[in-house]
Amino acid sequence: MLCPAFMPQVTVRFAAPEIPCPGEIARRLPGLAADSLPRFCAARLAVTDLDATRRELQRNGVDFQITDGVLLTSPAASHGLALEFVEQGTI
Repeated sequence: MLCPAFMPQVTVRFAAPEIPCPGEIARRLPGLAADSLPRFCAARLAVTDLDATRRELQRNGVDFQITDGVLLTSPAASHGLALEFVEQGTI
């Protein structure tokens, strides 16, 4: 069990859903299966320190890439859901 003093603080803020066209999905989320079935395929998470997030993912062996200030995990790393991490204030 984690000690509450060492648990990271997380703020969850919901933005309006975005429904990109297939071409935009392919550009922003490479490696994501491009089928026509409607589904929840990605989530964008605002973090206070993108570099600390990068280090933690590396430390845990999670594959990712960084493009235009967005840290993107492979959908294979999270059961088919692409996770985009951005610096807080960019959403």
